[in-house]
Amino acid sequence: MLEAFRAVVREEITAAVKGSKEDRLLTVEEVCKTLNVTEAWLYHNTRKLPFVRKVGGLLRFSSNDLQRWIAAKLGS
Repeated sequence: MLEAFRAVVREEITAAVKGSKEDRLLTVEEVCKTLNVTEAWLYHNTRKLPFVRKVGGLLRFSSNDLQRWIAAKLGS
């Protein structure tokens, strides 16, 4: 069942990345919801994550890079 879920997620991510030429910057809350992690986890790991962007004094996250990172983690 987990493998079927991964396949569906992989297909959705691939379609989103291919169809999305324009990048969108996400908020902390949006990324936490997408990854199902806490804000504390996200802040603790920002230096390790390739989709983090600093805009002014705020952290924002590249939607396209986040989707690519998820796809790579799922092994696609």
